[in-house]
Amino acid sequence: MNVLRLGFILMLVGAISAGGLAFVYFQTKPIIEQRRVAELKLAILEVLPSTISFQELNNSELKPLDDSAMTITNIYLGFGSEENPVGVAIKGVTEEGYGGPIVILIGISIDNKITGIEIIEHRETPGLGSKIAEAPFIGMFLSKNINDPLTINEDLTAITGATQSSEAVAKLVRKVADYVLRNREAWR
Repeated sequence: MNVLRLGFILMLVGAISAGGLAFVYFQTKPIIEQRRVAELKLAILEVLPSTISFQELNNSELKPLDDSAMTITNIYLGFGSEENPVGVAIKGVTEEGYGGPIVILIGISIDNKITGIEIIEHRETPGLGSKIAEAPFIGMFLSKNINDPLTINEDLTAITGATQSSEAVAKLVRKVADYVLRNREAWR
């Protein structure tokens, strides 16, 4: 009988804990989503500096990337002061990072220049692969034309000790650049 009572108490504590966790989850979920959207908006404005407003494009009719390890998840068209397109911000994911997927937002101006790169999410090794999100690495891409090679050991340098992470970012940027070249007329 004592075992049943202890089992019931344990079940009751578990149910109360699960209920509390569910309550906190549902209370914080909208706040977390609002912050995620706000951070994305700031990142878009950062990778497309001359953008005043933007709209998400429907990418269903655009050609997919030719690599199953890389995906474009969102495309945003940025507009300047006179509502003229100034460029696109493309959010992509590569599965080729050393620590797992890397989510990147890439800004490309209307004149085919890379205007910014923001690493949105990664699980790379702190102090090594995590340097993909730092200015010295990201800075190598800035102002490059999307017709440039954008390849490690050609016009970019890998991070020492993080070659796989560096190559994953460079390869995704190259694939996004090719994607923009193939699809540019769809958002002009």
